[in-house]
Amino acid sequence: MLTSGQETSAEKGISLLKELNEISNGRIVILAGGGINSENAKQFKKIGLEEIHASASKVITTNTLGNFDTIAQTVSDLETIKKILNVI
Repeated sequence: MLTSGQETSAEKGISLLKELNEISNGRIVILAGGGINSENAKQFKKIGLEEIHASASKVITTNTLGNFDTIAQTVSDLETIKKILNVI
């Protein structure tokens, strides 16, 4: 179940995430999501969560019609993913 623990970020909802994980007793995967990054990812491992959801993305701009038109796209950022994996 993907949740931020009923808060605006998973870090703020960490108490409920921990409680849900304990109640689920492995029957349901509690997937913390919402503002997870390399600065706070380890907190979720410490409370016993086995999975997290992070956008780990960056915005890139591409030219589609020469210099007259650009499109912003959000793509996965390998460096951000590596930073998260390194702390957990």
